[in-house]
Amino acid sequence: MALRKHYFDMETAQVPESRLVTPADSFSIDIDGKASIEKWLEISVSNRRPPSRRNSSSDMYVEIKKPPKKTLSEPSLSKLLIQKMRPQHRRERKERKAIMRRLRAYSHPERWYLRAAFILSLINGALLPLYALVFSHTLETIMGFEEPHYSSELRFLALMFLMFAVVTFVSYGLSLSFFSVVAEHMTTRIRSEVYEKMLRMHIAWHDDPKHNPGALSSKLATDATAVTTLTSTGVGAMLQMTSSFIISTVLSFIGSWKLALIALGLSPLMIITGELNIHFAAKFSEKNDEAFKEAGAIMIEALNNMRTVISLGREKEILAMYSKVLEKPEKMAIKRGLISGFLLGISEVIMFVIVGIIYFLGAVFIKVYGDGLEGIFHTTFETMYGFLSIETVMPLVPDAARAINSAKSLFKILDTNSEIDYKNPDEKSLQPIEGKIEFRRVSFRYPNQEKQLFSDLSFKIPKGAKIALVGASGCGKTTIMQLLLRYYDVEKGEILLDGKNIKEYDIHHLRNHFGYVSQEPVIFNGTIEENIK
Repeated sequence: MALRKHYFDMETAQVPESRLVTPADSFSIDIDGKASIEKWLEISVSNRRPPSRRNSSSDMYVEIKKPPKKTLSEPSLSKLLIQKMRPQHRRERKERKAIMRRLRAYSHPERWYLRAAFILSLINGALLPLYALVFSHTLETIMGFEEPHYSSELRFLALMFLMFAVVTFVSYGLSLSFFSVVAEHMTTRIRSEVYEKMLRMHIAWHDDPKHNPGALSSKLATDATAVTTLTSTGVGAMLQMTSSFIISTVLSFIGSWKLALIALGLSPLMIITGELNIHFAAKFSEKNDEAFKEAGAIMIEALNNMRTVISLGREKEILAMYSKVLEKPEKMAIKRGLISGFLLGISEVIMFVIVGIIYFLGAVFIKVYGDGLEGIFHTTFETMYGFLSIETVMPLVPDAARAINSAKSLFKILDTNSEIDYKNPDEKSLQPIEGKIEFRRVSFRYPNQEKQLFSDLSFKIPKGAKIALVGASGCGKTTIMQLLLRYYDVEKGEILLDGKNIKEYDIHHLRNHFGYVSQEPVIFNGTIEENIK
């Protein structure tokens, strides 16, 4: 649409009654000349009259300016989406690499077992392509039964198959054994280190509902075991697949290079479905784990307080609560199963379609180009076993995604600093404690609670005094003892012990000077002697 200056008379202009303007008004409207009514055309109305209509007092001067052309620097929507996704993809890849580096450090003492297992995985991956090579040659030999060396050739090929069986038995058995040794040692180290860090965390961290006993025990029981997939069996399967696919691709060019090129061009279809499966598996795994941890917390709390549940007759209510919490992970699991099954089915369809295409084109090459039957058989079987190696890794994708989320969860605990750490490397006072206590303008409230428990609390307790704190439930009697033991730190003010701030004492040294019987003592599963110690 050609744009030029137009002059409209006020009497002939079609303006809605609700939007009438006077010559003295001024406004602008942005219109897109092609698609959108929001951009570029600028209409300015003023009480100026054009020179040719100077005597008309009711005219409006409307100037339509041509929209500026888009410059090359203005990014399109697709470019903006790509630019937005790239940093996230790079961040995820960087995070996965960091996780893998940290996990490899845990398996460093068994590095020779791990290296031997990796080498055996590469050998396992080479077995299928070599088997395809012998198998294609066997078919060619069977069809030439009139050849003079037919029997001796078949005996040799039978020995080759027997050798494949022996090598497969030894290499697979040793690789799985080595991976098991590495996995068990690494699981023990991770579980011990995470449990130690849980013991070092301050009480406020344990008060967080996300860190309830059920969730923490689930991390130790399942997450520590799941991460071994990333450094042992999972890595072994990936190495085996990579070795098998590369050797299959190289050997396929020996038979028919034209057919091998076509197969190589179709192979990214299998890789794309694998990437999609990894993406959705990681997404569902993280949400599913959180939901199951919530259900586990309810179960453990109910079992730990079973006498109370039975005495109140609340078994059905507890069961209903547990079942309701499980509804969310059930829905997610169904959705995840449908998507994973669909993607796995798509990968199977793609594999068989590719193999079918290879068979069809092989027949065409034999008929049209006169390619040899043995070469076509060789390339076809190499291609088929190469794609089959990719297919065997697909079921492990959800486990790998779950292992990544488990590793993130465990490393998040290990990377969290305890606000009150009994292993604090800073030098703390170990001087003998006499027992003079002073609260000086102390203000405190429990974490995740809005109620202020203490506000400018001050009092002194001399050495050797016997006192009693009397008050209603929840007024802070137990809290005073918890502050003295440094379960929590005060928000304002300070607590002095023998004239020194309580934070300056070594925590173990401080707590060893207190004898404390809590309101609700807990008896551990052990002997009386072990509980006293």
